[in-house]
Amino acid sequence: AAMRETFALIEKAVGHLDMVVANAGTMPGLSQPPGAVPDALEASCFRTNVDGAHWTVKFALPLLAKAPPGFHRTVVYVSSCEGYLTNPTPANGLLAYRSSKAAVNGHMVGLHQLYVTDDPMAVMIRGGAESRLHRVVSVHPGYVATS
Repeated sequence: AAMRETFALIEKAVGHLDMVVANAGTMPGLSQPPGAVPDALEASCFRTNVDGAHWTVKFALPLLAKAPPGFHRTVVYVSSCEGYLTNPTPANGLLAYRSSKAAVNGHMVGLHQLYVTDDPMAVMIRGGAESRLHRVVSVHPGYVATS
């Protein structure tokens, strides 16, 4: 509910978005075997990393569609090289984090196919040109120390 309310406030204040950055991440389990990571931490990791990206983008899409002509409607997912399915980073634990960021990467690919391409099925599902996005990308900034 809070996310929906946040985007309603944004719409009331500025009317549209030209970009949204879906940046959420918790990383339990570094250098730990899977059995050592508490279940609640892994569940929280998925809720934060996957649900956070999903709901941010879902509620931003109507506001991106309202961006005036000439704006480069953009969705940026902050993901991780830990989520790569090809050429993965060396094993370091982080099973919940890795799989959650792989899900975020999959979300990005699906959104790109639906909102950036001109595939006839995508156009039929998303609607006309007013809902088309200029770009949908995923960035992988590396380790960032946070508290």
